[in-house]
Amino acid sequence: MHRRPVSDVRRTDAVLLLVALVWGSSYLSAQTATAALPVLLVLFARYALSALACLGVVAAGRHGPRRWTRDELRAGLLLGVTQAAVLVVETYGVAHTSAANAGLIISLTIVLTPLLDRGGHRGALPVSFFAATGVCVLAIGLLMSGNGFQAPRLGDLLMLGAALIRAAHVALVGRLTTGRAIRPLHLTTVQTLVGTALFLPMAALDLPTLVHADPATWAQLLYLALFCSVFAFLAQTWAVQRTSASRASLLLGTEPVWAVAIGVALGGEHLTPLTGLGAALMVAGTYWGQTVERTHRTAPRPPTPLAPPPRQGLRMPDRVLHDTHDHLIALLDSAGVDYRLIGHEPEGATEAVCALRGHPASEAAKCIVLRVKVDRRTTRHVLAVVPGDRRVDLDAVRALFAARYVGFSDPETAERLARAVPGTVLPFSFDPDLELVADPDVVAQPKLYFNAARLDRSLLISGADYERLAQPRVERIASPAAEPSEPSEPSEPSEPSEPSEPSEPSEPSEPSASASASASASTAV
Repeated sequence: MHRRPVSDVRRTDAVLLLVALVWGSSYLSAQTATAALPVLLVLFARYALSALACLGVVAAGRHGPRRWTRDELRAGLLLGVTQAAVLVVETYGVAHTSAANAGLIISLTIVLTPLLDRGGHRGALPVSFFAATGVCVLAIGLLMSGNGFQAPRLGDLLMLGAALIRAAHVALVGRLTTGRAIRPLHLTTVQTLVGTALFLPMAALDLPTLVHADPATWAQLLYLALFCSVFAFLAQTWAVQRTSASRASLLLGTEPVWAVAIGVALGGEHLTPLTGLGAALMVAGTYWGQTVERTHRTAPRPPTPLAPPPRQGLRMPDRVLHDTHDHLIALLDSAGVDYRLIGHEPEGATEAVCALRGHPASEAAKCIVLRVKVDRRTTRHVLAVVPGDRRVDLDAVRALFAARYVGFSDPETAERLARAVPGTVLPFSFDPDLELVADPDVVAQPKLYFNAARLDRSLLISGADYERLAQPRVERIASPAAEPSEPSEPSEPSEPSEPSEPSEPSEPSEPSASASASASASTAV
């Protein structure tokens, strides 16, 4: 696979830097707006304008259903409340401190979030992370000191509270959305509608003031709503799908730098020697903490004993799903592999997701977790990877392992071993109890597509890079291409029941050929 053109990389980086710049400028813009209008009225106007814009974008969407799912509504209602709490404290804080201080103190969220979100970590955070947090705390003390050590300003304390609430909000976003088929735009639309409903009663008496606001104030409100909210969200989503998570976080982490630059250049603010030192320490501390946390989260770890399979009907723990996606991206980044992330509507069925990505099913990697009964006492689990337009040849797998029986693993075991929900299973094994076998036609593909442990995001790499990284056992395990009349694979069919073990050593009967259609219960493409 060819590397992406330099112009594409630079364009993506430029978009991410623009998002960081827009977010950094939001503090001065909010400060200007709250100087002309009450804080609650500013928040209502920002939410209402954002909601109208988001609804317009959803209505204009050409692909996928426009209706909201139950998961999107449930998560959006709760996250709408927490996001409103963040913005109300943050906006009051901006109104009582400098834009530079606001942008710097709110960046403390970067080091507070990992402390609150323990779902994405295994084991304690390194000591160096707490050292970075200490640097940030020292930076806040210097930022609050102004011209000398004194009682902290109300605005600075509010921004500190906003950073803590925002960290809790970010952690909650991960818990409510990871591993679920939630579309970011639809989720954001629900949040803006919830915020509009929350602030309308509190701002109702001041609505005449909003109607008679001058053009400059309206310009600030439109900028906060359309650029700092809707545009920044859409641009960030577009860019993150075209680069690595590490590069995106590095570029978006420049937000406090832009906040200081804009506050000084356009807001007429001044940094004293103490606040200047605090600004430098805050930027250094957050970058350091972010780097330590990301390295700790994505670093390969020795295999650990697996928990028992969850009881029937329970979901995989969110931390496992979160780790699987992050571990894959970290593996690709560390190996320097050329890859492309592709965003699309949540989908796990083979034909449907291939259509969304725009390629033939033969270029997809279909992944199926099999239960291989070698003898009465020995059971092995195999992750079989075949082209998306083919089925797994169970007879070939049985011959390969000299097994008495080969069938599909039950959904709970498949999720536990693959560490992914149905429709998102990767063609990689991150569990020592799951043996990886790939058909030669998979590794021979110049372009290989598969869901990246998420229903709404896929990954494209070359078959050669896949073979080098995953190191599968390459064997002929795919059946011939399906006939046109053969039914397509559903996304979540029921599993076939395993034949009961015979009392004699005779071999149990094999499932019929049609049973292979049900393999998608543990399949990703």
